[in-house]
Amino acid sequence: MRVLLTTLLLCSISTSAAAQTHTLNAAKYAALRDRLVTNFLVVGTESGMSMPAHIRHEPGAYVRWADATIDLGWYIGILAAEHAMRRDTAAFPGFDATVGNLETDDELAAALLALERLDLVADASFAPECPGAPALNGFFIRDDVAADFHLNFAGMTSTRSDFIDEVTNKEMSQDQVYHLLLGLALVHHLVDPDLEVRGRRVQAMALENAERIIRKMEADRWLIKNPVCDRAVARGPSALAYSPGTARIAAWFTGGAYFPETTDVAKGIWELGRDPAAAFYQDEDNLHMSMAIAAVGAGFDDDSLSVLVALAERHRWSLYPLAHQVLRQPADWCTYRDELVNDARAMLDELPLGE
Repeated sequence: MRVLLTTLLLCSISTSAAAQTHTLNAAKYAALRDRLVTNFLVVGTESGMSMPAHIRHEPGAYVRWADATIDLGWYIGILAAEHAMRRDTAAFPGFDATVGNLETDDELAAALLALERLDLVADASFAPECPGAPALNGFFIRDDVAADFHLNFAGMTSTRSDFIDEVTNKEMSQDQVYHLLLGLALVHHLVDPDLEVRGRRVQAMALENAERIIRKMEADRWLIKNPVCDRAVARGPSALAYSPGTARIAAWFTGGAYFPETTDVAKGIWELGRDPAAAFYQDEDNLHMSMAIAAVGAGFDDDSLSVLVALAERHRWSLYPLAHQVLRQPADWCTYRDELVNDARAMLDELPLGE
C-alpha cells in the first residue's frame, strides 16, 4: 500500500511542491520498488512469476502468497502510475532518472499476463476432484506458486501459497476482483493506448481482463461459481450487494457499452454503504471492497469523493479518494485536495528512506 500511496500522491498533487520534498519522496519510492522486485517477486511469464509475495518471513525463512490477486491488483496499479510519471517528465522532473533502472512497461505487461495466466489455468487446477481444461472465461485462481518457488530467493527455505494449500483456497473471491479492478482501471486510464509490450497492447489487456471477470460474475448472477466443480466458490462468493457499484465499473471501462444487470434489493444495500457507520463496515474487508469499487466506478454518483473521504477517515485510507481523483477527476476535488494531500504526505514523511 505504501508504494501505491506514494505514486498516487505524486500523481495527484501539482508540481508546485518543493523540489526537495518531491525528490525525497521519489527516492523513498525507488527504495521501496527495489525492495519489492528484489525480495518479493520474480518478473516473468512462467508459473508463479510477476506475482508479489504477501509475506517474507525472515525468522521462519519462508515466502508466502495469500490473497495474492489482491496484491497483484495493487502491483498493477503501481506500475500504471509509474508509467505515467516516467512519461510526463515535465510534471514529474527527476522521477524517471530516480527509477531509471526499472523496466516499468515490461513489468506491467508481465503482471497483466500473470492475471491472464491465472484465468487460463484455473479450470484445469481442480483435478482430480473436478477435471477441466484450460479456458479463458473470467474464472481465475489466486496464485499458481509451486512448492519450490522459494528457491528464487536467497535464504528462503520454504514456500506457502493458496495454490498448494487446501484445494478450495485457490479459488477466486469477490474481494480479489475489486482490488484487481482498481489496478486494471489505473492501467486503462494512465497508460497510452498504443503501448505494446511482449507482443500485446497493454491498455487493451487491462480492458479485456476487467470485462471478462465482470461478465463471469454477472453470468453467475453475482454468486461466483467454480465452473468445473459446478458450485459456489468456498470463500467470498456472494457479490450481489456490491453489484451496483461493479456495474458502474463495467460501464466506465467500456464507455457505456456494457452495463450489467443487478437488482433493486442490491441497489438499496449498496446505497447503505454511503454511511461510515453502516453495520457491515465492522468488517474492515467490506469497507475496503466498497471503497475500491466506488473509487473506480464513481459508485455514489457526484457524491463519490465526499463519501470516500468520509469512509477513509477512520483508518486514514487516503489511497482510495486519491485513486478516485486520478481516475475520475471529480468536480469537488478542490474541496478535499489539501486534506487528502496533507494526510498522505504526513504518512510519506513518516516513512524512513530505504525501508
